[in-house]
Parts: sequence; structure tokens; C-alpha cells
Amino acid sequence: MSHSLIIGANGLIGNALACELKQIDSCYSYSTKQANSILKNSIFLNLSHDVSNWQVPDGITTAYFCAFHGNTKSCRENPVSSQKINVSNTLKILKVLLQAQVHVLFLSTTQVFDGNTPYRKTTDPLSPLTEYGKQKAEVEQAILSYPNISIVRLSKVLGKRIPLFEKWIDSLQQNIAIYPFTDLSIAPINSEFVARSLIQIASKKIAGIHHLSGDQDISYHSISKYIVDELGLDKNLIREGSIADIHIPKAEAPTYTTLDTDKTYHELNIPHTKSMETIINYCNLLKMQKINFNCKHNSAKDKAL
Repeated sequence: MSHSLIIGANGLIGNALACELKQIDSCYSYSTKQANSILKNSIFLNLSHDVSNWQVPDGITTAYFCAFHGNTKSCRENPVSSQKINVSNTLKILKVLLQAQVHVLFLSTTQVFDGNTPYRKTTDPLSPLTEYGKQKAEVEQAILSYPNISIVRLSKVLGKRIPLFEKWIDSLQQNIAIYPFTDLSIAPINSEFVARSLIQIASKKIAGIHHLSGDQDISYHSISKYIVDELGLDKNLIREGSIADIHIPKAEAPTYTTLDTDKTYHELNIPHTKSMETIINYCNLLKMQKINFNCKHNSAKDKAL
């Protein structure tokens, strides 16, 4: 009987995976960083600690490696500490799993590429510019030769709650201007779609590199205009923001984030994911919930991502 392990279940994708596996009555366990909160189907694993003696729990046949410490900014600011967790200790755990013949799905990113070309293929050479992308690329290269590894690169993944968009809406409801970036784009996909796709890859045991991505890049400024139109808010309060306003390095604002998904979507027999549909579905969910946010703002020009 198949038994899965989710490493990083507290994150957006790990949590969506747990929900999907529970919905289809699939057996799974998950890792926790808290040694004093271990439950029946959880195991202790803290990637910031010594993991040299970690062993695969009995019965595990599939592992979803969703854990990653920090984000693009924190990896840039803390390259040594993030390297220890995201590369050194991650590889130790991955190799234990792979050598135990567990089918491992390792989540990677579009940032293993430089962002200068759209629709990157699974066979394209890696060209990361960010520390985050370099760390993911290093892990990819170390594990790709294993026959039981599935590397799944993702474009921007959005959940049911998107704090940045909620801040926008809350500001606009209070007649406060917002400053979404015109020079930063995403090719969004939602977390539920990602979770279902990962489960399909696991069930079919499709090894190799896979791509999950929206079909086009959309700027944050364009997304804000659509949300405002859909929710009937004041579009005159949308101003033009830039990555330069908060000193985001150009390397962290790629021109293109889309991935070529033809191979993966054909293998999974699923239609191509429309970036705008992800945004439309988010707006429809907000309208169903009759939006009511109370976000805290540091200033009228709160543009943090």
C-alpha cells in the first residue's frame, strides 16, 4: 500500500498536498520542526539541525519534498545559513530517501533560469542569477541521475489567501492608493492545481524533470487593475510602482517566468493552465466570500511582496 511523506507540510504547497491526499483517502505522514508536537502521523525533522542520523520512516513509498527555508530576498541576505538548510541538509535527506528506493518529488523553481527567455524547456541549460535559484539548481544537479527522482519546477504559486492582494483591496476600500509593480511579472498557478499534479506524477511514477506554469507572464500592475475592475473598486487609486522603489535587484525581477509545460501536461493529460484564469478564480472566490479584510498597513505606499 502506498504511503506518502510530506516534508514541509506547513507551507502553501505542502498544506495543499495534505488536503488533497486526505480528500482521496490516501495514507500520508508529514514532517514537523517541533519536537514537542509530534502526532500519530507526523515525524520530527528540522533541516536547521544535524540530520546526519535521519532515517526513512517504515512504509514510506513516496516523498514530496516541499521544504525550503526563506525566500528570494532572505536567501540573498543570508547565503551561508540558507545554503546549509536548502542545499547541504536537503541533499542529505534526499539521498537517504532516494537510496531507500523511495520515489521523491523535489519542488524547484523557474529561478533556475535567468528569466531572459520565455517558455524554458526541461532540457534547457540552467542559468540561475539569484541565490535562491542557484541553491535549487545545485540540488537539482546533485540528484538528477537518480532513477526515482521527479524534479518539479514551478512558476509563481498562489493560494486561496494572497496577503499582497488582500493588502491592496483593504487599502482601496479605505481610499488609500496602491503602487503595484509595472516591472515585475508572474505566471501564476494555484496551489490546488499543483497538489493534484504532484499526486498524478507520483501515482504514475514519472521520473525526470517536469514543469508546471501559467501560460503567460502578467505584471502585478495588470493584475491589480483586473482585481479592481472585478470588485468594483476605484481604479484611480492604482499608481505605478517599480522594483527600484524598494531596491529589488534586477536579477530578482526576471522579464519572463513562464516554463514550457507541453511535455508534462501531455504526460498528465491535463490542459494548459491559463495565468488569467488563476486570477479570475481568485476574484470569484473573493466575491463569493463577500470580501472583508482588515490588513495592517505600515504606510500608504506599502509595496512589500
